[in-house]
Amino acid sequence: MNNEIEEFLAVQDQNLDNGVSKRNKWELLKSHIKTLCMQYGRYKKMLNSESGDREKELDNIAKQLANHPEDVTVQKHYEECKKRLEIEQLVKARGAAVRSRAKWIE
Repeated sequence: MNNEIEEFLAVQDQNLDNGVSKRNKWELLKSHIKTLCMQYGRYKKMLNSESGDREKELDNIAKQLANHPEDVTVQKHYEECKKRLEIEQLVKARGAAVRSRAKWIE
């Protein structure tokens, strides 16, 4: 996102030389940042919905496993899905630790 803003500023610096006022440049920059933030919000919403889908999938597989505990393919699928969800949760936890400026992670 920072690169996109820097590129936008470089283009606007050229426009400033062409007679665009600083006020208009500021308004364009605010509009561009707003657009980028909305795009990022849509992206995060999609990721969160995928995470919820994975949790639902894990619940469904757990129910299948409860009904058919001897089925090896269901067991493997359950383990794979559980690993993916755990990795995703670790990534989120590390991100939260970085944002909170934690000096250690267990």
